Amino acid sequence: MTRALSASLHANLTEALARADQALGLFPPGGTVVVAVSGGPDSVALLSVLRDYAPRQGFRLHVAHLDHMLRPEAVEDAAWVQQLAADWRLPITVDARDVRRVAARLGRGLEDAARLTRYGFLAEVAGRVGATRVAVAHQQEDQAETVLLKLLRGAGLAGLRGMLPLGPFPFGPAELAEVDVAPPRLAAAPWPPPVARPFLGLPRRAILAHLQEQGIQARQDATNQDPAFRRNRLRQQVLPLL
Repeated sequence: MTRALSASLHANLTEALARADQALGLFPPGGTVVVAVSGGPDSVALLSVLRDYAPRQGFRLHVAHLDHMLRPEAVEDAAWVQQLAADWRLPITVDARDVRRVAARLGRGLEDAARLTRYGFLAEVAGRVGATRVAVAHQQEDQAETVLLKLLRGAGLAGLRGMLPLGPFPFGPAELAEVDVAPPRLAAAPWPPPVARPFLGLPRRAILAHLQEQGIQARQDATNQDPAFRRNRLRQQVLPLL
């Protein structure tokens, strides 16, 4: 493709994020945004766009990566994300938490324990850096999967609402305490902060096209293909049929 088309794809993704921000106030000027980066395509694309957009709007970025200790190669993912942040001159916090141990201790399923642990880590980082937002890279397919999961669990009409582009933190202080995360002693901003999902209205193909045209590499998490996890079964078997 031509360089002009490449620039257009990049602009499209950046402008989509800018429109969402302007409509919903996703990223307040002067604040700090913790960006959850797994190393996968969606989160790497989000970080690349925010890296360009943040200086325009006057807010700062702090990258956060958590190793769930579920895969041997996760150590390499953490090192890769750390190098990406260094290359892009962004501050980063990297940590590892034993999700299997958390699941056993709390009597939760592995997926639920991983989500609670991950958000606990993000809340901890947000408190430490005084963040006004946590940004995650959920997109259209994630939204569809979330609604279907709720439907399969028997949620009523009120409970079927999907994720919001800007919504409250998924866990409160009591739940975060289950994974040993406490409120910061001196909070520079409301804690835990709201969660921004600027890609929620975008199809994944637009995100992948952005990475390809910008020549940006990303990691692939093998657990995203494991049918043992409910969300993966929906993604691989149910959604294609629908």
